[in-house]
Amino acid sequence: MLQKIKNHKKAIIIAVIAVIIGIITIKIIAKPDPTIPADAVGMDPSDLELTVKYFGRDIKVDFYSEFNDTVEKGKVARTVPGPGESYGKGSTVEIYTSLGSPIKVPNCINKNAKQAEKRNKSLRSLL
Repeated sequence: MLQKIKNHKKAIIIAVIAVIIGIITIKIIAKPDPTIPADAVGMDPSDLELTVKYFGRDIKVDFYSEFNDTVEKGKVARTVPGPGESYGKGSTVEIYTSLGSPIKVPNCINKNAKQAEKRNKSLRSLL
C-alpha cells in the first residue's frame, strides 16, 4: 500500500512538471504578432520598412504615394494596418508616402483666355 502511494505521488509530480514545461514552451514559441510603430506617421519610409521586416516574418511591403496636407513630403503619411495595429506572418503592410499638399488650381470656368492666363500665372512658378 505504501508503495502505491509513493508511485501515485511520483505520477502527480511528473504530471505537474510536464504541464509547467508545456506552458513555458507555449509562451516561448507563441510570440505575439508585431505591431506598426505608434509613431509611424512622419517616419522615413525606408526606416519603417526595415522596422516592419525586422520584427515581422515573411512580410511584404507595398509602397504608395498620396497628397497629404499635414505630413511633410517624402515622409510616411499613413499605413495599413495603422499605427499600433498588428500584422501577422505572411501579411502585406502598405506604406503611403506623402506627396505634400496638393496644388490648388484656380477656377477658370467662364473666364476668357486672358483672364485664365492671368489667374494661372502664379501656378506656373510652383511647377
